[in-house]
Amino acid sequence: MSDRQALIEAIREHPEDDTPRLVLADWYDESGESARGEFVRVQCELARLDPASARYPELHVRQLQLLAEHEAEWLGEWSERLVRWEFRRGMLDEVAIRPEPYCAAGESLFRDHPIWRVAFVDGAGESLEPGAVRDVLTQPHSRCLRAIDAAGCRPGEQAEAMFGGQIHTNSWLSELARATALKGLRELSLFGGTRSGRDDIDLKTWQKFCVAGHLRGLQHLDLSNLYDYHGHSGSWEPVLSELAGAAFASALQSLRFDGCYVVPEALVHLTRSRRFRRLRTLSFGGPTTDLSSSEVLSELLNPDVLPALQDLSIPYGRHLTGVIDHPGWGRLERIRLVGSDDNRVRDPETHRPIWRAFFRSAHLKPTAFHVQSPGYYNLAAAGFWDELVGAAWFGDLRELAIGLYHQSCAPLFDRSLEGFPQLRSLSLSPDTDLVERLAAWPGLEHLTELSLNDSFNATAPGAAVQLFNSPHLTPRLGRLRVSGICRSPEAVSALAECPALIGLQHLDFAFNELSRASVEAMIASPYLRNLRSLHTWSEWDRESTGGSNQASSWLLLADRQAFPRLRDVVIGSGSSEIQTELARRFGPRLRVFMDC
Repeated sequence: MSDRQALIEAIREHPEDDTPRLVLADWYDESGESARGEFVRVQCELARLDPASARYPELHVRQLQLLAEHEAEWLGEWSERLVRWEFRRGMLDEVAIRPEPYCAAGESLFRDHPIWRVAFVDGAGESLEPGAVRDVLTQPHSRCLRAIDAAGCRPGEQAEAMFGGQIHTNSWLSELARATALKGLRELSLFGGTRSGRDDIDLKTWQKFCVAGHLRGLQHLDLSNLYDYHGHSGSWEPVLSELAGAAFASALQSLRFDGCYVVPEALVHLTRSRRFRRLRTLSFGGPTTDLSSSEVLSELLNPDVLPALQDLSIPYGRHLTGVIDHPGWGRLERIRLVGSDDNRVRDPETHRPIWRAFFRSAHLKPTAFHVQSPGYYNLAAAGFWDELVGAAWFGDLRELAIGLYHQSCAPLFDRSLEGFPQLRSLSLSPDTDLVERLAAWPGLEHLTELSLNDSFNATAPGAAVQLFNSPHLTPRLGRLRVSGICRSPEAVSALAECPALIGLQHLDFAFNELSRASVEAMIASPYLRNLRSLHTWSEWDRESTGGSNQASSWLLLADRQAFPRLRDVVIGSGSSEIQTELARRFGPRLRVFMDC
């Protein structure tokens, strides 16, 4: 084994330790690969830096420059064989790959790169059929697998989309239970977010998976399902019962059931087994999960039951008032509240005491707060915004996400911005007022992620022009979602002409109004040249209820010179011409959003 390969193995076995990475950077320097050595150091330093640091924008842009100049060289033939990929802390860390190149040459891929996460997709970019699942897991080099993503796309994408394909849950569980060489597997995602859903878990297959001794090191398990249904709730009780006795239960650090109808009778298996003492992240809750008559939430908060818990996602509802004085809230760094049956109650006075008790709790001190679909009532009338901004921990937030379907988050900025948190990630439901206020907000300067999703045509195009001309935007911004706020070619052109977007890698650009000239401006923009991911969700230049939809501008992406680093594209399903043309260039890197 060469010195380089020995360091690659050290990085694979100790992924959180920068020491072998920096030693490898020195090796690259001594071997005449100074650019690669610099890249490792830059990304390692970036991972440690607070984005508010004055040095962060310079390093962020520098890593992208190095990738633009050398990525194809560093990847070699894998730049064409891989579907998608990500470098982290200087090394190839995450890949999406088809079974054919994985089976044929995966050994060399793992030998040359300390890859952590592998997402498997077929030739159409969709999830694998059962035979292909067996093929990839029986390869000798699959012993190197540390994290498997069976859906082929991140949960955040799935929660917004309806891609094709189906997650063959039981094929994965069955083959993993037999794959005794996979002793190093640490993460498994079976997130059911595709349009065809996910197979229900077969209990006998699940039992075999849970008792497989070679999987005892599994630390992160995602069984979320965007298309779970209420009648399925009863089947989660035996699943969690078996999980409590699983070989890997005591090793689990993260467990997710987002969107699932996990009832309290199922959750008690987590709280009463006393085997989940390393669990740091727990996420559950379907639209009608009811915790009002159960003591299970108090048990989840009890540090004697789940002593490591730091990240909790639970249903919003009146049950919160009964446990808000529990001291166990104090150790939670991240709190996410999702809609439940209570969100159907439209009287703001029903919700006022819930938010009052929650935001005034002496125990809460999160640094990340997310609330999704809390109801179809007027949040301002329920005191939500006053209570949020007045919370003792509001100024310490680094992440804030508020998702509303029917109203704007503009009241967030009604109060003085003195003491407003220096956020790093912000996601809000916009209208004209909100976008104009954001454009004038100095807090934009420290954001690395900004998401604005307008599903109701509430934002005038001129507001987007103001945003992209804001003096507060900086190259720190790596991920941007501006869905439905660029409803004119002028707004699209303003985005293309924004110098602060030079650090942008991911652009979510759904349901905006395009022209060929504005898309040409985007493609020609020197500030968007680092884009590697473009999600449009729509194929139309302009959508109308009268049936006069136009589809032509996104055809420009078929040119290989358009965004040359682009390797992740999502479009709508309404135009077969666009699908055909873009598939010629992108192949499985193109995914199609299939609306209901």
